Amino acid sequence: MNFNDKALSSALVLVWKHLPLAEPLADRLLKRTLHFTDAFWSAEIVFSPTKIRALKEEGSSLFRDLPDTLQPGFFLATLERYRGPCIAVVKRLGEVVGVVYGWEMMLRGIPTGCLYVDESLELAVATTKEHRESVLRMALSAWLNSGRIGALRITLPRESRDVDTVREVASAYSVQRSEELRELHPILSLPPSYEDFEKTLGSNTRKHIRQYRGYSQNNNQHYVRNMDVCEFRTAVAMLSEKMKFAVTSEEVQRILDMASELSVEKRMLAGLRAEDGEWVAAVMGWKESGRGVLVDQFNDDMKRSNGDGIEVQLRSNSTSTLLRSFLIEQLIDEGFEALWVYGATGGFLTRYTQRLPGVTIYLDRPTLLWRTVRAIAELAKRRLPKKIANKLDWINPPKTPPPAGNLSETA
Repeated sequence: MNFNDKALSSALVLVWKHLPLAEPLADRLLKRTLHFTDAFWSAEIVFSPTKIRALKEEGSSLFRDLPDTLQPGFFLATLERYRGPCIAVVKRLGEVVGVVYGWEMMLRGIPTGCLYVDESLELAVATTKEHRESVLRMALSAWLNSGRIGALRITLPRESRDVDTVREVASAYSVQRSEELRELHPILSLPPSYEDFEKTLGSNTRKHIRQYRGYSQNNNQHYVRNMDVCEFRTAVAMLSEKMKFAVTSEEVQRILDMASELSVEKRMLAGLRAEDGEWVAAVMGWKESGRGVLVDQFNDDMKRSNGDGIEVQLRSNSTSTLLRSFLIEQLIDEGFEALWVYGATGGFLTRYTQRLPGVTIYLDRPTLLWRTVRAIAELAKRRLPKKIANKLDWINPPKTPPPAGNLSETA
């Protein structure tokens, strides 16, 4: 989702600023700490990055047993410029027992009241198995009781037990609920050996990968596994200037920050290096729970012919395939059972992956302010070019009712 369209963002900011009490309300709520209490449990909504980082120490008994990807620092590192942190810290008898990470859509630094929680990669709910349901219930109740939040968008694997928890909590509030079935991250199952993996490929794909690997070997390129962050930073600095599509310094820094928050054994940093020391490609992700998660890849897309055209073909079309084949071989050697690709994938992996079945649950509060925002966005979509209008999808839920047999759309 790209929010760099200046005309669109300027128009929405102008509308938001002129809504009744919008800007003063945002200013006041930013200075408040929002609480929700129920018997022995309590939930606090936290917006401050400084307070979020401090949770590492405050909830040390919780976080010391959780993976790197559920630590407060990693969550903050994932946030893009238009995402403001809005997390729920859940305590039991005064002790931190869980955190549910959410982010709020921001327009030019102004909070919109639209909150996102994405648990599709198990990055949102930081708690123990024992407290998971209670923590999620308390977090959702805190957000739905908050005057700050007008809408929630919660993405979950379709088979997750959390789906029923979200529906049950929503039924206790006056909210409009819609659901959208989605196909989420591609997943590639990994066999016991790389030879077995090659056998799963089509004959043309297998032939091309072997050709690329042979060419790479003949030209003394070598695969660098388990890179440290400094080496990865150097590689990305070189490659970001040679990519077909421009990468902003903010995007590069976000990837580097995420890598820095991972421990050495959890990082999935690898690259392909030429004999002269130039980097051909680099990849970033993490390893946990029997899987590798591929987040981003940087390729040298500059076309440099060696006279027979082979290098042109390899660099422009097949670098991604080449590096991923080495990465897959490494993961298999290390005993991992799957490669997940964050968001989407292209190239040869498209034909051999299965998408994670997911669902996004839309909860919208019937406040005058939020209804006004939604009405303006719907009107704007009819008048704007489709390319720009599609960027307003985050405001209005799909016009489809929840699946049959579930709770009613409006409780």
